[in-house]
Amino acid sequence: MRNQYFSFFKLATLLLLFTFSANYSIAQSETTETGNSTKTQTKVEKKAEKKRLNKEVLKGRRFEINTVLSYANFDSEIRITGPYGVLGATISFEKLLGFPDSKTIPSFDARYSFTRHSSVYAEYYAIFRSTEVNISEKFEYGNIEIPEGVEIRAFVNTQIWSVGYMYSFINSKKANLSVFVNFFILGYKTGLDMDSQNISERNSFTAPLPSFGYKFNYEIAPKLRFSASHSFFFLKIGGFAGNINNLKLGLDYEVTSWLRAGLAYTVFVLDLSIDAPKFTGDYYYSYRGPGVYLQFIF
Repeated sequence: MRNQYFSFFKLATLLLLFTFSANYSIAQSETTETGNSTKTQTKVEKKAEKKRLNKEVLKGRRFEINTVLSYANFDSEIRITGPYGVLGATISFEKLLGFPDSKTIPSFDARYSFTRHSSVYAEYYAIFRSTEVNISEKFEYGNIEIPEGVEIRAFVNTQIWSVGYMYSFINSKKANLSVFVNFFILGYKTGLDMDSQNISERNSFTAPLPSFGYKFNYEIAPKLRFSASHSFFFLKIGGFAGNINNLKLGLDYEVTSWLRAGLAYTVFVLDLSIDAPKFTGDYYYSYRGPGVYLQFIF
């Protein structure tokens, strides 16, 4: 396992604390206002007032969809367990297999708010990579040995789907501070073809895992907003052990009442040990880089 995620976690935590302190006064004023208006109300009136406030606060911003296009710099490697449980050598996708070390990749996330505090939150990532290369040194890939000097075709595809519950401590046009718990499915598939020796090898796994995180944003100037989100897990479930870190920072501008456009920087780290029927070994995958995004609000 690698320990890079500690620095990401510290950075995200510091940003969270800064934003929370900046927005605390907003939350207090909203709470005071609501409390004063409901002191003498009956239960029915309080329920109606709560419904009215939810409708008023969420008017025109109940749905939120983000589309992100990132220019990512990759660092990825794999070790696949061979015969008799022997763990093979570490194979770098970029250095040994010739995968491009940068690529433009899309990602999406969306939120639907039932109330000012409760939402459904979902994310999707799709990273498809392929290469054709002449091998400069021999190596073992699972149960087969790839000799030096042969030409191979290889691919590695990673997809992540997640959906879960989000709770917002602060939810206003000026600021938002939320935490979420997601259930996500990680789908991974890699393959290698060597025509000269009639070899075709495939490895894949699907991992259902939990994810935790937080999101916040703050309007630092009229129509100009800073935002950040961090999702992660560090645990072991069944044959899967490891961590995922996904940190996103953004700065966007309100083009219209329903559209924001911005610049982003993303750091994504996936570090897993897998013991599954179709895949046994270690898998490390990371990318980072700038990007652009659009946020649709309605």
